[in-house]
Amino acid sequence: MNLPTETSHDVYVLREWAQEILAIFTENSVTANLVHRDFLNMFAGHDDVVNVQKPAGGGCLVPLDLYTYSSFVVKDGEDRSFSELAKETLSPIAQFTARFVDQAILNRIYEFSIERANGVRCLLNLNKDSLREACQILNDNQVPTTDRNLILGHTVETRLLKDCKLYAATEQLGFDAWLDSSVGNIADGESSFAVHRNAVVLATVGVNRPASDEKTIAIAHDGIGMQMTAAYDIKEQGTRFTVEVLGGIAVLDPTLVVMFRS
Repeated sequence: MNLPTETSHDVYVLREWAQEILAIFTENSVTANLVHRDFLNMFAGHDDVVNVQKPAGGGCLVPLDLYTYSSFVVKDGEDRSFSELAKETLSPIAQFTARFVDQAILNRIYEFSIERANGVRCLLNLNKDSLREACQILNDNQVPTTDRNLILGHTVETRLLKDCKLYAATEQLGFDAWLDSSVGNIADGESSFAVHRNAVVLATVGVNRPASDEKTIAIAHDGIGMQMTAAYDIKEQGTRFTVEVLGGIAVLDPTLVVMFRS
């Protein structure tokens, strides 16, 4: 089912607020901006499976097991400007959602990489030699030289910051380095990843909801989508707005990933 394209005043307000949240989300995301993103113009439910097109061609089945939501209430008669609402309410929701999605992507890359026989090459200890080896592995796999990222575990980032030659090598070999303290936390704190953007997909969809008096809008920007719903809350004497992200994360091509284990 395609998403609605309503034009009423209420839906316009929903769209304006949802666009603000999505803009702040995009600005505050890190890992989500390092992977392939695909918003599918459809409604789906949690744990449904969708078919996502790979950047290099072909399809991949992705379970929709990523879900997060936040809500807030605007009381009857409440008088707040849009700038106040954005600063006090919309921005914290967007930042929370960005951190949640970033962490989920890191978790998926780590969990996939430690499984046996999945095609991810694993090297011991991140240093200049192993970094060069990782670069050669990616070259041999004909991985594009652009959009190569190095995500560092927090026990490794201190060594990188102290070792000027290692830090310089990341740039010379064409990697953009990211510290996991800024993108989330790699589970064991010791692993790091050389990963190309097209190795991983973040697929998002509209949330399938039962018919009701709720007003709902789903929007997307640059391959990432979220949904905002409004419904009157009698107990709170105001309108409750709920922001939802439903999606899935999958490793599309393990040959575009190299893992470093300490």
